[in-house]
Parts: sequence; structure tokens; C-alpha cells
Amino acid sequence: MLSIDRFEGGYAVCVDDEENIVNIKKSLIEGNAVSGDIIEEKDSIYVILKDETKRRKEEIKKLQDELFQ
Repeated sequence: MLSIDRFEGGYAVCVDDEENIVNIKKSLIEGNAVSGDIIEEKDSIYVILKDETKRRKEEIKKLQDELFQ
């Protein structure tokens, strides 16, 4: 799985689970991806994993809430 960090030109700059940077052509990502989305390669294209994206965002929000209480 990859997390989209940002977009630069025609590429999505992503981070894998080992914190390596991976550049993916935007044209290879199915749907309207945004920064923070989790994507995975399937059959030579990348699909957005909506449930995993939501889970990770909720986890980060929970950590932030705990930090600032």
C-alpha cells in the first residue's frame, strides 16, 4: 500500500509502509485521488482504498486529539 503525500506535475509522490518515496504517474491512478489517499496496485493500475484511507485518517485524528487534550 502507498499513501499519497502530494502531487508534482504529472506524478503522485507516495510513501510506502517502509517510508520509501515512490512516484506514480497520475494517469495510472483510477478515480480522483487526493493527498492522504491510500492506493494499491491492481492489474497495472492503482486503485484508491477508501476504507483504509478512512481508517488511517480516523487513527491520526484520534492521536491528535489525545496529544492536545
